[in-house]
Amino acid sequence: MLVAPLEATADGRPVRGALALAPPRSGEDFEDEDAALVALVAARAAAAAASVEERGLLSRTRARNVALGEEKARAERESAEKTRLLAAASHDARQPLQALRLFLGALEASAAEPSQRELARKAQLATLSLQQSLDALLDEARLEAGVLAPRVEAVALASAFAELEATFAPLARAKGLALEVEPSDALVESDPALLRSILQNLAANAVRYTDAGRVRIAARAVDDEPGAARAGGAGDPRVEIEVADTGRGIDGEELRDVFDAWQRGESARGDAAGLGLGLSIVARLAAALGHDVEVDSSPGEGTRFRVRVPRARGAPLADGPGARIAASARADASEGARALVLVVDDDAAAREALAAMLGHWSCDVAAAATARELIEAHSSRAPAVALLDHALAHGTGFDALAELEAAFGPLPAALVTADAGPDVAARAAERGLPLLRKPVLPVQLRAVLASLLDGR
Repeated sequence: MLVAPLEATADGRPVRGALALAPPRSGEDFEDEDAALVALVAARAAAAAASVEERGLLSRTRARNVALGEEKARAERESAEKTRLLAAASHDARQPLQALRLFLGALEASAAEPSQRELARKAQLATLSLQQSLDALLDEARLEAGVLAPRVEAVALASAFAELEATFAPLARAKGLALEVEPSDALVESDPALLRSILQNLAANAVRYTDAGRVRIAARAVDDEPGAARAGGAGDPRVEIEVADTGRGIDGEELRDVFDAWQRGESARGDAAGLGLGLSIVARLAAALGHDVEVDSSPGEGTRFRVRVPRARGAPLADGPGARIAASARADASEGARALVLVVDDDAAAREALAAMLGHWSCDVAAAATARELIEAHSSRAPAVALLDHALAHGTGFDALAELEAAFGPLPAALVTADAGPDVAARAAERGLPLLRKPVLPVQLRAVLASLLDGR
């Protein structure tokens, strides 16, 4: 009997066998040619089996690749859908908040009795708390959805600090606190929107958990040195932004978990405001940006947060737009008297609220859903300033500004919008347009308006 080994692979596993051939008649011997033929048949059988397996493997590989491609496409569709959903949620939630905040500002300005003004001011503070909770939830949702894409550029701390001061000064005054914002001409490398979110969360916590004394916001150049409790990364040369308070403080055990989500320590007990997300968002945004965040605190002795941000190349802005806004935020905006301000916003409530607020500053206001309506109604008078929403039903705020400038010539303008993503912010920066994110505080609006009118 002739026996030839047969080896092949099936389903990725080796299979071994043999091909056996008995002689035609018992006792006969095989010739050499017979042995060679049996070996050839065994080899071809093994090759055929290997070919079948290879085709099966290729087929399974193709099927897996198709499945992976479909899974990737599905994940991309889900990510895009999450991005659209978050953008829509942000826009739709901020629009009524914008109208509410400005109507309350107009109500406070027109109230005859001190008690009425006090009620309007308290309602504005409640609206501010609502906005901060909304911002925290939206930031958390973006982080969880993985749709956060930092866009790092040079950021002037003068503008960031002016916005912090405008936002939190009313809340600090209501609690009898001193809010000290030290002027800074530093330029840092960061994403302006994300850095704003970090600093606003820190400032909100400082004001919320300080019952007496002060909250201080300042910046200084530092060398790289170790910190206490820390989140994020380090860079050098850097600018250290400090938010310090004389508040309730945090004990050592709670301090270790201070950057965890949904954490509210003993110092927050009995305080209805806040979701426990603010410091978690600070840590995660800092990590995304490569910034370093650290904290020192003791119960009853206050808390000090430090955010270390890479210093931007180039000369500091001694008197850039942020510095002008910071100065004008503390000044009276009477320079807007009788100036014609154009408002383009397709949300009727937001448009009416903005017009009502501007009217209390002795401005002449023309508001419409489109630039074309304003051009047709006010072609005989040159406007002084335009305030534009970005996400309009027909085009964008940039399109509306182009129409207005085609009719009236170069026009100082600012975007007042809930759609303040990195692309919008970058394009506004390229055009030199101030960007106010809805819901905007009246003092912020007043400061930007004064700055625009001053720069005509």
